Amino acid sequence: MNALLRIYIGADHRHEHIPTWEWILYRAQSFGLPGGTALEGVSGFGPQSRRKGLGLDSLSSDKSMLVELVGERVALESFVGQLQQTTALAPAVVTILDVTTLG
Repeated sequence: MNALLRIYIGADHRHEHIPTWEWILYRAQSFGLPGGTALEGVSGFGPQSRRKGLGLDSLSSDKSMLVELVGERVALESFVGQLQQTTALAPAVVTILDVTTLG
């Protein structure tokens, strides 16, 4: 079954001296996952209910990042298991959705 792994994390969060989103993409490629991308959020809010993004009331400089990875659900779950053995996902929200891939 194909799935989509989504990892929501702050753009300013770092792991092993590089942005965590970049570190996750490197690890995913090394792990053999077929594809992934990182997207910067325009606006959103986090666990502390602080709005992040555009607008005069936006005080946080830590924008949201979304890392999306595709692959077999079993492989994605195994990859998340490896990430959970590090501190990389400590501030992250992680979801896995079953998807149908085309093409």
